[in-house]
Amino acid sequence: MERADKPESLGDAVDEGDTKRESCDEDAILVPSPTCPDLYSALDQVTASNGKLKTILLSTATYTISRKMRTGKRTVAACLLLEGPQYNGLTIKGAGMDKTVLGGGSIHVMTKNTTGICFKDLAVLNPYGAGIVVEKEARNISFHNCAVLSCGGGGVWVSGRGTQATLVDCLIRMNQASGVNVFDGGVLDIYGGEKNRMIGNQEHGLYMNGASSLIRLHDGLVATDIAKDNKSKDVEELC
Repeated sequence: MERADKPESLGDAVDEGDTKRESCDEDAILVPSPTCPDLYSALDQVTASNGKLKTILLSTATYTISRKMRTGKRTVAACLLLEGPQYNGLTIKGAGMDKTVLGGGSIHVMTKNTTGICFKDLAVLNPYGAGIVVEKEARNISFHNCAVLSCGGGGVWVSGRGTQATLVDCLIRMNQASGVNVFDGGVLDIYGGEKNRMIGNQEHGLYMNGASSLIRLHDGLVATDIAKDNKSKDVEELC
């Protein structure tokens, strides 16, 4: 396979100095702050800004995902839902995967007019179900230096024709189903090779099923503790 460079839009992890500088930008929201005590209030400000606010900076803390969300005919008990063009181009950045935690629920990104959302330097822990769900034609949804840990279902789900997500240097560990799941025509791009670690999950590190589903390993095989994931003919043919 030809080596592919990381997309420039994802960038590299920034240090604390960069975080302090970004927090002063007019298009950024710092959480917690007097006007944004939590992540939900920050997302409300993004919606109200009509596209002017593009960055949410999360300080070192655990942020509880607690809102019940209805997605189509489904009701998700605890969910951070990003759906619609008001979130396009948004970056949600923590202080590091060992410092900023989104806990107690899942992240859902969906619908075909939702694109260009980036999560950086944070962890997701949801003991009640999947950690991250990208579906219904959402595309260009990226996770850079993120961890998905100890979830009650699969760690990352990418589902449906027209849906596309990207992982860069991520840790997917100790989830109750497969670490990464790609279904029903979804596409997942993985950059960083063995810097991506899918370890200690109850089922597969990487799992793919359904016509036209695709996992593209741009920098070689990922690190997994289940040998058959790295030796799978399906995965090798995608490289």
